[in-house]
Amino acid sequence: LYTILKKRMNSFYAALLIMFATAFALMYFYADVQGLWYDEVYQIGYVADRSFGDMLMTYASMEEASAPLWGIISYFWYTFTPYGERLILLPSILFVLTGAVFLALAGRRLAGNVCGLFMALLAITSNVILLDCAYDFRMYSTNFLFACCILYYYIRRWQEGDKASFKTRLLLGVSMALMVYSHTLTIALCLGLFFFDVFLFIKRKIPLRFILSYLSAVALF
Repeated sequence: LYTILKKRMNSFYAALLIMFATAFALMYFYADVQGLWYDEVYQIGYVADRSFGDMLMTYASMEEASAPLWGIISYFWYTFTPYGERLILLPSILFVLTGAVFLALAGRRLAGNVCGLFMALLAITSNVILLDCAYDFRMYSTNFLFACCILYYYIRRWQEGDKASFKTRLLLGVSMALMVYSHTLTIALCLGLFFFDVFLFIKRKIPLRFILSYLSAVALF
């Protein structure tokens, strides 16, 4: 399979695709390895048999203390998906696997193909990421995904230097905004990166437009 895919695409992406497909099959097959816990049941209670407006009010009133992005995703997914723990957890599994792809791309930029594939392998075999992100009907899978996106776009922006495209800077800001919309405590990571970039700007290590990356995050938030 690898040989066939290698003829059609870069060997790195061929290996990553096989890893992704294998991980998806195994993660989906074992998705019912643990039952739903209290927070997941509460999450279903926030979205089941409620209108979209009532669901948003649950978040606006701080009955649910987390940010609303996962509530919106879970509302539509739980409304239309058939019953079953495997299907309920499908978005979480896909978010984790997509995050692993961004980790692979980040590792590839840092130290080559082997590093990228190894970082993805660490992610999809991590007991913590599997049980607390992929197998959890809560916002932790989106936290993981957008944290990986931030890592990738931050590294990409740094490596591109003065030639960093507007798209790269914009997607970095969008990733930060979406992560904060997943869980408000993740703003600590975004603030940490912001103050680090301010320090680098003061030291004249980065241009001002790198700081402007954060404007898209603020605007979306």
